[in-house]
Amino acid sequence: MSRPRSPQRPPAHGPGPALEQAVDFAASGPDGPPLDPGPSVALGERASVVAGATGLAVAILHGADAVAPLRIDATAEPVDGDSRYTGTTAHYADGVTVSVRATLPCPVPAGDRVDGRRAGDGAGLFAAGALVVDGVPYPATGCRAVPGGPVRGWTACVDGWTVTVRGVQDLPAVRLLRTGAEPGAGRTVFPGPAVRVPLLDGGSDEPRVEPVTADGTVPAVRSTYEDGTVLWLLAGRVGADAAARTVFPGEATTSGPEVFVRVDGCTRTAQQRRTAAASARVVDLWGARSRTLVLVTPGRPQGPAPRILLASRESAHPVACGTGALQ
Repeated sequence: MSRPRSPQRPPAHGPGPALEQAVDFAASGPDGPPLDPGPSVALGERASVVAGATGLAVAILHGADAVAPLRIDATAEPVDGDSRYTGTTAHYADGVTVSVRATLPCPVPAGDRVDGRRAGDGAGLFAAGALVVDGVPYPATGCRAVPGGPVRGWTACVDGWTVTVRGVQDLPAVRLLRTGAEPGAGRTVFPGPAVRVPLLDGGSDEPRVEPVTADGTVPAVRSTYEDGTVLWLLAGRVGADAAARTVFPGEATTSGPEVFVRVDGCTRTAQQRRTAAASARVVDLWGARSRTLVLVTPGRPQGPAPRILLASRESAHPVACGTGALQ
């Protein structure tokens, strides 16, 4: 009885800091390193970095006495089956925050929620006001913790974005940095800091492992073997047709029958997309930190289901697949 083969380690010249950056740049925030480069960077550039990574707008306090936020971060929620960025928040001293949300409904003005006289004399939970954003006043709803108490936060709907300022009683001026994206859920949150390298189990040679960016936007790790076999590990869930366009750019593809691939000891169904000279097997690795595996081989698949390992860069040990989540 032959001994099981141990996973092959990535070459010493393989994944490094560039690989980590390629895989993690969109995941940073909720689960990874901070999106915000920090106070040492100009405020406009800090906000631009967060906005560019999340695909959302970023709001900051604006005015002669406004100070830079301590940090700018982002939140993510499940949207249409994916974890997507849904808000950004600039944090200031004393608990003051300025948030932008893309998925919450526009708040109802105070006058429509409570009797106008009660709102006017401060007896209710809501107050009416105007939040100045980019020099333009927008109708705002103020919220109190208790009836008649101080206003804890102001919320306004600005061109489809929901802007909320908390921790100040007086209405401040706000600057909204827009990314050009339409209001709605932002970019998909890609896998966190753990870098995985796709390897053939018992491959005869060491692959060339490199970070790549699929379609200019999707971080990926690619392992290339001397015999022409290529393994792609794409961040997020990518459909079979989109994956085929990534690995066969500019080439016409056709669908093939479903086949099987063993990933970390678990048998997975793979969707085939073929060109005249090669075949791609696309495997959806579902889970909390979803990835998509693509195996590209010359010609048509033959023989038993290929065995693939997803090794960590540090240890190169296989990842337990259990529920399919890649931790």
